Amino acid sequence: MALFYECTSITVGNRQRASFWHSPWFGGRKPKDIAPSIFAISKHKNDTIHGALDLNKWIANINTNSGLTIQHILEYYELWVGLREVFLDDGVDDEIVWKLSPSGEYTASSAYKAQLDDSTASKMKSAVWNNWAPPKHKFFAWLIIQDRVWTADRLQRRGWPNCGLCQLCKRDPETAAHIIFRCRYTVRIWTEIKTWMGLTGVHITDWSSFNSVNDWWHHMVGVNGNVRKGLASLVMLVSWEIWNEWNARVFRMVSAMPNVITSRIKAEVRLWGLAGAKRLSCLMP
Repeated sequence: MALFYECTSITVGNRQRASFWHSPWFGGRKPKDIAPSIFAISKHKNDTIHGALDLNKWIANINTNSGLTIQHILEYYELWVGLREVFLDDGVDDEIVWKLSPSGEYTASSAYKAQLDDSTASKMKSAVWNNWAPPKHKFFAWLIIQDRVWTADRLQRRGWPNCGLCQLCKRDPETAAHIIFRCRYTVRIWTEIKTWMGLTGVHITDWSSFNSVNDWWHHMVGVNGNVRKGLASLVMLVSWEIWNEWNARVFRMVSAMPNVITSRIKAEVRLWGLAGAKRLSCLMP
């Protein structure tokens, strides 16, 4: 409601709509901010202006058992003086104008923008959300970029027992970064996909310099032009299939060779292209 009142201007007409205490109708201010002590002891805090401007009724609404002080009297006097200058028109409705749109009408987009004005900028939009992929792949990408998947290193930090080794290579400590782009099992898959699609701009030997999935992911999708969207879809697809293989080994005790995973990825690339991943289709041989 604070955001709503900051984004609106209120002109009092027949005083039927605006709230006496909560609406900023009193010279752009809320009466509860002008007279907080009076507001605290008022019995009818949600009254309209119509119900509250009758001063006899309004005084009766005050809980006098609370004990009036000089502060209450001063605040009441300020309200009383201000109310003498309020002119009402029974033939005109109270007008509430939305200040963030030219028409004065509320729009969801302008309210959304107002809420995000001071938000931290994020690259997730270009790295994940604006690219073609099924929702579950995007959600997984969002999780793993933030290192929110249950790999051995996260389990260890929480004191949960585990072997600590990568379930794909059984040799190196397991982290999200290791599973997605550092593991020798994963590198074999990426190498075959790179060769198949002719991705000459992808340099797998440079990946060892990246310390997190976040850094690696944004490097992969950081190119310009139509290739970026295709690569973004491809990164989500390959990462998802690698993660599925990891899950199969952990929870079902079954495993597949890298060439089997690569065949699955190639089949999925073709299906994604048919389903609407046009940028990804452009990368296919």
